[in-house]
Amino acid sequence: MNEPRYYHQIILIDDDEFCHQIAKKFLGKIGIHENILTFFNGRQALDHIKLLNLPESGNDPEGSKTLILLDINMPILNGFEFLEELLATLPDMRKHFDIHILTSSSNQRDIENAERYNLEGYIVKPLSIDKLKTLTKPRA
Repeated sequence: MNEPRYYHQIILIDDDEFCHQIAKKFLGKIGIHENILTFFNGRQALDHIKLLNLPESGNDPEGSKTLILLDINMPILNGFEFLEELLATLPDMRKHFDIHILTSSSNQRDIENAERYNLEGYIVKPLSIDKLKTLTKPRA
């Protein structure tokens, strides 16, 4: 397992407002209070990401990446559709984003589908402080 790292931004993509509230509360409890963006579907998040001024460099200094926590089952653009469009827009997305699926689905087919994208992880809800501590840490 990788060590938790500092991210300059955290994006939560989930259609559940309660999940947004819990994630922000838990992030706050581990010392992360800023640069947390929430979106209710993949389309909103993708539109935001397209507006980002991402560096061309392949360098990855600590804190230069964005952590994305991505639900699978959402309206408008679900998690897998989001990943397909993100890959089409940014084929080198792994240089800029560490993506973890965050879902209530423990369905083997969803897990296998997620593995095709070579993501950082697959987290089954409920989200917990301990699960977040394995992913991220506050700025030192």
